[in-house]
Amino acid sequence: CTATQSASITEPTILLVSTNVLASVQCAGDSTGEIIAFTNSGGTAPYSFAWSEGTTATGVASSTLTLLPSGSYTVTLTDANGCTSSDTRILNPGVTIAMNPVVDTILCNGAADASITLNPTGGTTYSYAWSISGSTNSQTNLAPGTYSVTVTDNATLCSVDSTFVLTEPSAISLTASGTDLT
Repeated sequence: CTATQSASITEPTILLVSTNVLASVQCAGDSTGEIIAFTNSGGTAPYSFAWSEGTTATGVASSTLTLLPSGSYTVTLTDANGCTSSDTRILNPGVTIAMNPVVDTILCNGAADASITLNPTGGTTYSYAWSISGSTNSQTNLAPGTYSVTVTDNATLCSVDSTFVLTEPSAISLTASGTDLT
């Protein structure tokens, strides 16, 4: 004797996680990045998110990381059945401004003949704020002293600071000696 029985085995749709960058890192060295991860499709609720940098979120459909520096971030989504899906998002380092200064030092003791010229790169258009008066990329007729400047990229508002110390050469000293004539 034989009997036949049919059974259907179903499975949930494939679990997929997606990530999006909500905010990029604007300036190099900042922690202004923001990434969101969400259940793209499939799986069985509830879900839990585990980020590579240690943050977790359980029982939710999305997870957001904020105040991030540049770098690579991976999220792993796990559903109620223990199925997993991962996605990685990279935050770029943002704008890096380089000053590329040309400094002409003081030539003679007591002179104010030094100059500093900045040739910035990394941004678009720049604003200059010197510790002395002036808002251009160059300062001339400088005497010995300390000069500070902040260069700001007008598009991103990223800035970089630098300080220049100008010293003068030692004074020339002259000693005369002679022989008396008879």
